[in-house]
Amino acid sequence: MTTVLVTGSEGNLGPYMVRRLHASRPDWRVLRLKHKQGVCDFDAASACYAGDLRDPALLHRIFSEQSVEHVIHAASQSYTHAGYWAHPFQVIENDTASLLNLLRHCRSARKLVYLSSALLYEHSDATKLEEDCVDPLPAPTSSFGAAKLFGERAVQAFAHENGVDFTIWRPFNIVSPLEPHQGDGRHVFVDFFRRLIVERVEEFGILGSGNQVRCFLWVEDAANCIVDHLDALASNGQVFNLARDEPLSLLQLKNLLLELGRELGLLPVDYDPPTVRKGDFTGVESEARIPSVAKLETVLGWRSNTTVRECFRQFIREKLET
Repeated sequence: MTTVLVTGSEGNLGPYMVRRLHASRPDWRVLRLKHKQGVCDFDAASACYAGDLRDPALLHRIFSEQSVEHVIHAASQSYTHAGYWAHPFQVIENDTASLLNLLRHCRSARKLVYLSSALLYEHSDATKLEEDCVDPLPAPTSSFGAAKLFGERAVQAFAHENGVDFTIWRPFNIVSPLEPHQGDGRHVFVDFFRRLIVERVEEFGILGSGNQVRCFLWVEDAANCIVDHLDALASNGQVFNLARDEPLSLLQLKNLLLELGRELGLLPVDYDPPTVRKGDFTGVESEARIPSVAKLETVLGWRSNTTVRECFRQFIREKLET
């Protein structure tokens, strides 16, 4: 029986990957790893380990007790936007320590899948962000981007030394209803949902012009893509953007959420708070971050099935259900 370990299995993306693994590979054993400090436990009924991914004892136990052939490393510490800037060393330490501890223990695995980040492109001014444009770019300024750049290099070096196959995914704005919406500083779509659908603010503040452009990907599309190509030979040794090429400005996102809120009967038909500029759009993020999906389509033949409109319709529905 083939065994796969999913780190970050309880996060915003992990549960969808676990579900897809069970559905598409019923003869595989799916091990989950839930982050929990101060413990090193295993629940056989749910095939779930609980512990700190930075703890060598936890990883030693997993790889001693289980014959793990595939590892999907999706674990990442959750921070708000302010948290990333307030705790830059903590961000780097958590991400790199977890990854290095995992790599030290999975030399016997056949395949490692690493979830990186679109933040590796934060200094690019390219119209379409292609995977191979990262190498000549300056290193990311953000702590999370820097940690993910190190992570990619570590995975590639580890694979070279140990003969382990790998795939690296760079996700662009995965839309998951499991992401909390309470409090400020969440991903932009979560923040917009909270203010428009939940709070119904009288005035909608925005940084910059509102013409900043992003692309969004429905979480089930992302999970299915990762899982379905887990053992695909064409994915070995490759880096892919994980994205849908359907650009949307932030003002368009606001209007889309308002339209969907009215269609679903969640907002009054006349609710349309005025947009007020609250400051300049600053930091390291580019005004437009549009991924190239040419490699994804050419090498793997994969394309997202869920339009941006349907993505956010599902997001709103499932958010309210949970």
